[in-house]
Amino acid sequence: EIKDTLGFYVRDLTPETEYTFRVVGYDKLGNRGVESKEAVVTTTKDETAPYITAVYPESASYKDYIELKLDAKDNCELDYAVFSYSYDKENFEEIAVVENTGNPTETSYCTRFDISTFPEGIIYVKYEIYDKCGNKRKHCGKSYG
Repeated sequence: EIKDTLGFYVRDLTPETEYTFRVVGYDKLGNRGVESKEAVVTTTKDETAPYITAVYPESASYKDYIELKLDAKDNCELDYAVFSYSYDKENFEEIAVVENTGNPTETSYCTRFDISTFPEGIIYVKYEIYDKCGNKRKHCGKSYG
């Protein structure tokens, strides 16, 4: 119920979707007025990449495994995260793809990275996040070793 308002902000709409709006006024006694004409609008394509709000753990030395975690937000709907590693920051191998099973707009993705058979040295980890519209953002800056 909205009172004494000349506008209304509609949130959480789906991209590339048609919506129909109509306005109806009520007087102080609660009597319904005449409906307005329909206003049909279509939302635009979502071109905003999701945001990586944090990556864990901190850069440090690890022995057998590393618990990798990525926290992300999106204006529409998060889809999945990709964790990859590299020895040279150029050629990456996929560690895991983790689907979103939590909140559609803000969630955490986790995976255990087994490094028990890796030679001693530095490993670079790339964190990528994708939304349902195919937009992506990557963070490549954590080194472990």
